[in-house]
Amino acid sequence: MSMNANNKRDDFAIIITGPTASGKSDLAMQLADEMNGIIICCDSMQIYRGMDIGTAKPTAADRATVPHRLFDIREPNSIYNVSDYVDLARRTAAEVIAMGKIPIFCGGTGQYISALAEGLQFISVPADRSLRLHLEQEYERLGGEAMLLKIAEFDQLAAAKLAPRDRKRIVRALEVWQQTGLTPTEINIRSRINGPEREYLVFACNLPRQYLYERINHRVDLMIAAGLEAEARQIRQTYPEPDAAFTVAIGYKEWLPYFDRSDENQPADRDKVVDKIRQNSRNYAKRQLSLLRGKSYVYWLNGTSTGERIEEIKFILRGRKTE
Repeated sequence: MSMNANNKRDDFAIIITGPTASGKSDLAMQLADEMNGIIICCDSMQIYRGMDIGTAKPTAADRATVPHRLFDIREPNSIYNVSDYVDLARRTAAEVIAMGKIPIFCGGTGQYISALAEGLQFISVPADRSLRLHLEQEYERLGGEAMLLKIAEFDQLAAAKLAPRDRKRIVRALEVWQQTGLTPTEINIRSRINGPEREYLVFACNLPRQYLYERINHRVDLMIAAGLEAEARQIRQTYPEPDAAFTVAIGYKEWLPYFDRSDENQPADRDKVVDKIRQNSRNYAKRQLSLLRGKSYVYWLNGTSTGERIEEIKFILRGRKTE
């Protein structure tokens, strides 16, 4: 069956998501080909130039086959938040629909997915680089637990939803509060008043846990073979800023201590870095699954092959047309 945008409810977008290494990109590519779609980045690290291997960014061949949008749109040392992304993503989806094509978002960044699917509206708070750097330094000095206590002083509900490791979200919450006097809970309530501007159909790739972990480990090995270490080193040299995006990105941040003690490293130290990347990737997959399972609007795709998943999506879309 060939799918297209010309149905009675054509103002919609698709989001292909799931844990890291679950097959999202292959699925989005085939779906875009069958639906006359355009793939839009929904990954908070694939937006950055130069971070190619470690983010499993679409290849040049992929981009030559299917149009891609919002990849490689920022330098790794630029400040870019969820509000910036969502504004641009919504405009891009509207442009794609106006072209008679289907917007197909692809990525696993939970905040991006929630913001689009739930129609969150953001209060515009320009990033204050000096304030953010001060808060980043405080986080390094005091630790996540102490920074959470600072948030709890003005918003206990928001503090209870964060973990000490949620560095970016902790820093941003404190930054916005100090600039506006608005708590994360107040902003969350205000953001949900209007709802989404169009329907977002969210499909999540599901795999047995052990099989997923094997795929993650194998993908890390492929990244290492493709030159991830050299890519991370080059980005570190090009963007020395302590708050650059790669410093919190899996596949890059693990190399930083290794680079800092380069004169003392042994082969076993490099192996430890690679093991840490595998471990962090598996832990990230767990967090992604946990977040998605809490969303009632997510359609879970249980097929393990791209073909099986395409058929599941077609079935759901056929049912949608008859509603």
